[in-house]
Amino acid sequence: MVDKNQRREELMDAALEVFLRYGPRKGTLEDVASKAGMATTSLYYYFKNKREIIRAVASREIDRLIVNIQQALEQPGSYEERLARMWQVTFERFNINMDIDEFIEVLQYSMEFLGRLEEFQDAQVRKLLSEGVESGQLHIKDMDLAVIIVVNAMRGTGHALIRGENPNLVHQATEKLARLLIHGMQLPLSEQ
Repeated sequence: MVDKNQRREELMDAALEVFLRYGPRKGTLEDVASKAGMATTSLYYYFKNKREIIRAVASREIDRLIVNIQQALEQPGSYEERLARMWQVTFERFNINMDIDEFIEVLQYSMEFLGRLEEFQDAQVRKLLSEGVESGQLHIKDMDLAVIIVVNAMRGTGHALIRGENPNLVHQATEKLARLLIHGMQLPLSEQ
């Protein structure tokens, strides 16, 4: 017999698939239940409503993303390679089949979870840049300002994906942007 937590995970998997395929407005709880092979009424044992299941999926996916980012940063490579990998992992699930209104709706459901992701990203960028300063490879006068510049520049590449840009071009842009940002921090402070 399947335990409640395992069944809940299966339902979130089904919901993720349904909402990515149809969007949160068009994807129904009936679609989720059908995908999971259960009656819609049984779904209410695990989730009160569609909003709750979307929030649960968003929280779980943010947690998974944080783990994936951490693993990407732990792989060997230059500062620019690690920075680019961090953002590529962040954006790799952005091939989303939903219009901007649906995307905004998902954001509204998941704002508290996105804050957790952004704090994690900020901390990881700070850690990466600090390692570079400590090793003498990067020269940063104001760490707070450098972190703000890097995270906002890199997050900007995600906006291109939301607008529907070619993911391969965004991937290339992420690499180039990481190279430019890190190269600028390798210059002596007097030249920055």
